[in-house]
Order: sequence, then structure tokens, then C-alpha cells
Amino acid sequence: EFRRVLFRSLNGFSKLTGKDISYTMAADATFAWDQIHSLYSLLKNQYTVKSENKDGYPFTTQFTPLTGTVFSIIIKMLNILGAGVSSNVLESFHRAYSYDTQNIMGATFGCSAVIDANAAHEISTCGFSVIIAPGFTPEAKEILSEGKHTKLITSGKANKIGLDGKLINGGIILQELDDKPFTHWKITTKNRPSQGIADEMAFGMRMVMSARSYSAVLVKENSIVGIAQSCLSNLEALERVLADANQRKKRLEDYGYVLPGPIADVLVCDTAIPFCDQIKNITDAGVSAIIQPGGTEIGRASCRE
Repeated sequence: EFRRVLFRSLNGFSKLTGKDISYTMAADATFAWDQIHSLYSLLKNQYTVKSENKDGYPFTTQFTPLTGTVFSIIIKMLNILGAGVSSNVLESFHRAYSYDTQNIMGATFGCSAVIDANAAHEISTCGFSVIIAPGFTPEAKEILSEGKHTKLITSGKANKIGLDGKLINGGIILQELDDKPFTHWKITTKNRPSQGIADEMAFGMRMVMSARSYSAVLVKENSIVGIAQSCLSNLEALERVLADANQRKKRLEDYGYVLPGPIADVLVCDTAIPFCDQIKNITDAGVSAIIQPGGTEIGRASCRE
């Protein structure tokens, strides 16, 4: 009965198949849909941020709208196991799935677009416990419903109250939800970020805001290629994110897929970081741009000259 009440409380969700979902599944499904909604709320239309170059000259950075794109994300126990943006559901799924194929069983898959049969055939092989999307074609629903333990959920617009809270000693503490990745950029190198790099910075910052501090994300071609979550220090986050990306690269190479170019394009951190050996190792691996908070609501962007 508790599970039925729990599901009814998730306003805007509609379960199509499977038994009642558990508390953990509900939490992961809500988290996944929040990330999808937050990314598109920010970048569906033209988004700009006031910027300042190394010489103090003001300008405006514009980000490419995500209209017409598909965003996929994989969540397990409120941890991000992969995320990617592409032009269609199948390619978006591939970008999210390729990050961590080892821990995918039982995870939650979220997609911003209606899932079709072409994508459903591949999604059905992953053992997801929950799949949440705006809808499913009849053929996709039939394919995905064959999984005995898979729950299909449709959702409309995310319902947010602008607050975040925690239970403490029989009570609850609330704070305003910080949903803006930045309001001002200060470029600390001679070169400004290119359009593609700026777009990846915005995508990465949205993802790192969803991870628990200290966190870092490596991004390449608008998909996560390395992520460190819930670290005890910023230096640990830097070490873990590079190790994570190297492990992913090795897994793909073991399957015969050699990644072209650098291991990642952009490093995004949720806290200020020093120039240290960890940063040197990351730039030596080919990362050409770094963005980090440089004060309240300020993003400091650096691009290799």
C-alpha cells in the first residue's frame, strides 16, 4: 500500500507496465527526469551569459539551443552512470550507455524524446529496472514490456517547487534550489572557448551540479566520458575523474573500438581547483578547456592557447 501511495504522489508520472515501483526506483526516476527537465529548461532556447575576457573586455557568450536534440541519462542509486545529447534517441542512448556498461543492470534510463522501436531493441538488452520518457511508440512498448522486471513510465513537465530539503532529527530543513549553472564567466586565458567547447561546458556544468560534492566531469562530444562523484576533496575528484575516463577508454578498446583524438574536451568541476599535478595530468591527456566556480555564481573558464 505504501508503494502505491508513493507512486501516486509522483505528480505527472504514469506507470505503463510492471509492478509497483520501490522507493529507490521512484527516487532514481524522479532524479533522471529532473535532470532532463533542468537541461532543457536552461538550453532549449537561446541562453546567454555575461562574460569577460582576460583583458577585462566584456562580451556575451551564447549557447546553441538544444531544440531538436535528444538527451539521455542513466541513473543508479542517485548516481549518474552516463549521459549524452544527440540528434536521435538511438544515438543519444549509445552516448549515455557507453560510459559505464559494467554497472548498468538495474539502473534507470531517462530519455527526453518518445522512444521508438529502433531504439527499444537495443535499450531492452540492458536490464534497466525503470525506463522513463515522454512516451513510447506501440512497437517500442511491446518490445520493452517483454522485460519482466522493467517498469515503463511516461512523464510530462517536471513539477518543481524551487526548494531542496533533508529530514533531520524528526524535522525537515529546506533551502532554495540552485538551478542556474552560472551568471557570469571570466575567461582567464587568451583564447575564448569555441562555440562547441562553450556548449560542452554548459552541458557538463548541468551534470556536475547534479552530482554530490566534491565532483568533476569530463565531457567529449556532448557526452560524459568520466565522472567523479561524492569525493572527499577537489584533488580526489580530479584523480578519480581521469582514472574513470581512462578505464572507459580501455573498456572500449577491449571491444575493438579505438577512441579518436584526446580522451576528453572539457573538464568541469563543482568547486574551485588549484593548479596541481592532477590538472597537469588531465591537460596532458588532451583536455583543452576547464571551467570551475570562481566565486558565488561565477564560472571561470580556461582554454588552452
